Amino acid sequence: MNLLLLNDTYFGSNLEEADVNVLRIGVTEDNDIVVDPAQDDISEVIAKLGFPADVVLQVDCIDSRVFFKGLEKIKAPRAFYAIDGPINDFWQHDYSYMFDLVWTDQAAIEDAWRKDGIHWAHWLPLAADRSIYYPPNDEAERDLDVVFVGTMDFAHRPKRSAILHRLRQIADVTLIDGSGQRSVQPDEVADYYRRAKIVLNELLFDGINLRTFEAMACGAVLLTEEGRGEDKLFVEGQHLVGFNARNLEGVVTDILSNSGKQRGISENATDVIRANHSIQHRARKVLRELSSLKPRIDRDTSKHQAMADWAMWMASWKWKHFESLRHDAAERLVDNFDQLDPARQTIFLEGVGQAEQARDYLKELLASGKASPSLKPVLASLALSIGDEETATEALDMPDANRMALHLNTADRLLALGKDLTPGFNRLQAPRSSWNAFEHYQIAYSFDENCREALEGMDKVLIKHHSPEFMLPLWQRFHSNNPKQNDVERLLIRRAKSGYFIPGKQTGGGKSSRPFSSSWQPSSRSETPLEPRRRMG
Repeated sequence: MNLLLLNDTYFGSNLEEADVNVLRIGVTEDNDIVVDPAQDDISEVIAKLGFPADVVLQVDCIDSRVFFKGLEKIKAPRAFYAIDGPINDFWQHDYSYMFDLVWTDQAAIEDAWRKDGIHWAHWLPLAADRSIYYPPNDEAERDLDVVFVGTMDFAHRPKRSAILHRLRQIADVTLIDGSGQRSVQPDEVADYYRRAKIVLNELLFDGINLRTFEAMACGAVLLTEEGRGEDKLFVEGQHLVGFNARNLEGVVTDILSNSGKQRGISENATDVIRANHSIQHRARKVLRELSSLKPRIDRDTSKHQAMADWAMWMASWKWKHFESLRHDAAERLVDNFDQLDPARQTIFLEGVGQAEQARDYLKELLASGKASPSLKPVLASLALSIGDEETATEALDMPDANRMALHLNTADRLLALGKDLTPGFNRLQAPRSSWNAFEHYQIAYSFDENCREALEGMDKVLIKHHSPEFMLPLWQRFHSNNPKQNDVERLLIRRAKSGYFIPGKQTGGGKSSRPFSSSWQPSSRSETPLEPRRRMG
């Protein structure tokens, strides 16, 4: 099998078997051929090389994301491994239409895509590279109580900061790479995991991340939040340990004080990774499925090509360095404009600088019944972007409403339609007709930070996405300005507890305007209130 392997930084040499001839093409020097994806047509590159690809595999990479020019011209079967699904679904979902087989690293993403008709989507969990991540020769080497490897940034990860601060009160905590830079190499990370009794795994989104497999492969006790998805592969209390905001200290103390329990979980973890969850396991599965892969009948239709182009066009709104990608995708979308649904047609027209034409086009579609009434909030959003409040009030049936009320109503309608938030993608800089409820609530809040409806809307969205901790500073500010609304203080308590914060120490005999601290402190110690922040996560 001649395998054209694109942008792989994950499988390494594990796809290289006796009957597999691999040609690696990408943007880094460890590839056989280094290309500029914006300039080099990948189909022309392999034609010049005379490489008769039997199958193509593109691997996503969060550090060097690549969209290859000319990939759609390669007629061989094509496969894609979509990494970090929860925050990349907004483009990976539609990009999958370019391929005959797509693996996603999260089970929930597979379920959602298959419900949408992407029947060629399958779950392929991440795994550990056991050439790097393996247990120590001597368990006595475990001299570190708790280890965490990852970015420390209170503004973006307040829950993580609160959890770590609580842990510092009961154990020695070793933080690696707290600067936000990926400066620690995998070999060094693995050495820390081999020394760790416990490795903390804090999640922003549900699913099973790479840290889970790597820490377990090294025999550390993985400490992870309950109910976030690990139960699909592992047994809590046997392979790893779960915690919540109420029992964090008790769980950690129990592990550290019980060497027998610690050793048992460690052995179970390394055994299950060795048996089922190495990159070698994943590579063998990939090669088996690639060997029998055939092109989908409708893969190269204009409809599916338009979906893939849409994915690349939308991705360019998040990553500004994809300017050339946006231009190329837009040219192809112009040719396949009729393959887009009315919502996407509207967004596209606005995105290419034709906002007024987009407004008129959508109004015409709605008036003629060719567009669903559910697009009325999209029309309102677009109208507001060009200062046309009259059209917005007509679309929402809200005569005499002010701009803040129009944004709130638009947000409420989008929320009811399930368009609440795009994880990992703040759409404020994207075409407004593509906005979700969260962006409109943000704008309403910017008009008046005492607008309780805007706060409650953002709160509802973030609760759904397991991130209520980002609302705490905003509710604190609101409570400071509206101290007589006692129900807000009760809400603050709930949000603080779910975000691993605790009530702050009160001073001066009265209620604090910011009643929650940014981190756990024993009651005998002084505490610093959490300063309100405007940035949303």
